[in-house]
Amino acid sequence: MRPCQKRRNYVGLLVLGFFISISAQAQVFLRLTLDADGVTYKVYMRSTTAYSGRMALLSTAQVTLTVPHGTGANRFEVTELTSPIASMHWLQKDRVDAPVEEPFNDYLFFSFINNSTPLVAFDIVANTDILLFQFKRKGNCLGRAELLDNQTDPFRTPNSKGINVGNSVSLLATSGNAYVGNLDKLPSLTINATESICVGQAVELQSVVSGSEPLATYQWFVNGKSVSGLSGSARFTYYFPSELAGNWVDIRVVGTLKGASGCDERNVAAHAKRFIKPVPAATLSVKGDTCAELPLTLNAPFIPKASYQWYADSLPIAGATQASYEANQSGNYSVKVAIDGCSNTSRTVSLIGVKAADRIEISAPASQTLIAGMAVRMNVQVSHANAYNWLPANGLSSTAIENPVATPTQTTTYTLTARNESGCVVSDTIQFFVIPGLYMPSAFSPNNDGINDSWLIENLEYYQPSQVTIINRWGVIVYAQKDYHNAPWNAKNQGSEIDSGIYYYSIRTPFSYQTGTITAIK
Repeated sequence: MRPCQKRRNYVGLLVLGFFISISAQAQVFLRLTLDADGVTYKVYMRSTTAYSGRMALLSTAQVTLTVPHGTGANRFEVTELTSPIASMHWLQKDRVDAPVEEPFNDYLFFSFINNSTPLVAFDIVANTDILLFQFKRKGNCLGRAELLDNQTDPFRTPNSKGINVGNSVSLLATSGNAYVGNLDKLPSLTINATESICVGQAVELQSVVSGSEPLATYQWFVNGKSVSGLSGSARFTYYFPSELAGNWVDIRVVGTLKGASGCDERNVAAHAKRFIKPVPAATLSVKGDTCAELPLTLNAPFIPKASYQWYADSLPIAGATQASYEANQSGNYSVKVAIDGCSNTSRTVSLIGVKAADRIEISAPASQTLIAGMAVRMNVQVSHANAYNWLPANGLSSTAIENPVATPTQTTTYTLTARNESGCVVSDTIQFFVIPGLYMPSAFSPNNDGINDSWLIENLEYYQPSQVTIINRWGVIVYAQKDYHNAPWNAKNQGSEIDSGIYYYSIRTPFSYQTGTITAIK
């Protein structure tokens, strides 16, 4: 009998619903609160119209909450879900964590179906809060939970999950969804940004707040990645990087309303999709030296449908609107290239008109080898210059003369920049390869004990080709070798042992000639 009775209840609901379908649409609002304990949440309903008896029956309802996305101990979990209304049973039906439309939030769905016996019934007093259900949060608080806004939430239906997202309240006294919005509604944000955004160029983004309550901080995101810190300003200037050229991007701003605690802080967000356009290439090249007889031809890359404007000393040149320009006078030149609302300006090239006979010329060897500690004067020839600058200064007697003395302690590349009265500048380089000095022991002991049995000349491998010759006190050659570092002298003359005593050596290399004595001790 109970199933039949249940069926009669449904039939009665349908008939009564048809009967009163012409009633005025009720305005039902929802409100979410957080108790002082920081973990108990309550969802209230408020109607602008009073109902009683069967006309007050609430047949179905869905409430969707949005909470800050968290994992592990920071995941927002629901426990102790109850209702103070007799026989009213709410269920947490599902949740969606960090959907692509709103990766910063998780969505929790609560539902109620009035199918118990007897039906759940309570009177609705106009403009009075009715507590529908409450629950406790398990997990750390990352921020304030909010009722979803059916009109503005990025994850509203339709969405990537293909599910019905939103709030709804079906009263028997009304037709359709009586829910119209949330109380204590957050202010809404919109983003003002130019429709034409060019990569690499400054774009001012502005968030506009609707509502009387001001926002404390703003933070900006591009494709889900933070591009700013927290700021009290609603304006933000951003340069979209080159890797975003040719792509649609999601611009997001998150505003924060400060509360008494972290769980009272309320975030409101806005999104905007923009296409990031590439900027045209604006490389400037010169046919010839920038210090030369004029005219000289300046070139920019030819781009179909692009417009060009050449500048001299930062002023536009009338009629100079082609991809190349012939300069007839000295000056600082640049070109601006524009296409599809995006522009790019080249580097500035300084042209100085001089006669061929007055051009600076530098003649210098590309490299030179010297022994560490040796001093050598630079050997360069410069014409038509009156100022000099050498870099680096390490090991130089002066950086402001044509040929300073160099004493580098390690291999170094020096750059000379020469300038004339016209302002022409020419540079050239010289590399000094520095090799370590030779070290010859004054004595050795060729007694086959494994210690100092040969006369070893340190660093001789850097001095190739080399010739080492050793003679005795009578002038007889006892050793001569061109590959000494692979066959050092061991006090033998053509394989025969020689006497202890003083011997004389000479070492000839491409860089030096050295002589001295060595004592063989047996």
